[in-house]
Amino acid sequence: MNKILVGLAALTFASATTASADKVGGYLLGAQYTQEQSNGTALRYGVGVPGLGLFNSGGYISIGGDISYLLPLNTTVGAAQSVVNGVDAVKAYDLYYGAQLGLGANIARVAGYTGAGFTIAPAALVGVEFNLADPFSVFLEGSVGLGVGLGGGGTSVYFAPGLRLGANYRLN
Repeated sequence: MNKILVGLAALTFASATTASADKVGGYLLGAQYTQEQSNGTALRYGVGVPGLGLFNSGGYISIGGDISYLLPLNTTVGAAQSVVNGVDAVKAYDLYYGAQLGLGANIARVAGYTGAGFTIAPAALVGVEFNLADPFSVFLEGSVGLGVGLGGGGTSVYFAPGLRLGANYRLN
């Protein structure tokens, strides 16, 4: 029975990973894995160090992760199909939008005091991915949302804009 379950799990994983064009990528102070779905949408998982500061009386570090649901904004970029530098011009770039949920942990030491907290940050995002020579691409993405900080003696709500610039490598 265990062999059957292991075999089914392996078959499910293999079919899920080969049915889509997954990508790994990096951005300033972070890394991400994108799993494209058959309907054109994608799930992206990211992890990074969005904040780091060291100074004489202490410092802080923020470690965060996020999950994003991405949807295509364009299906064709131009009316006529042509080839530019070996790349199909219709797919020279992809526009997308989506929703993101970020979670983070913060630790700070200032003037002899140590504090810790957590953040939750839902956001809306929009981006463009430029498809270079296959399998490489670069992207620029902006997001707007609210951050909710918990810990450090209270709760705070703040405006949380974001910008992500990075590169991806298509795995299959």
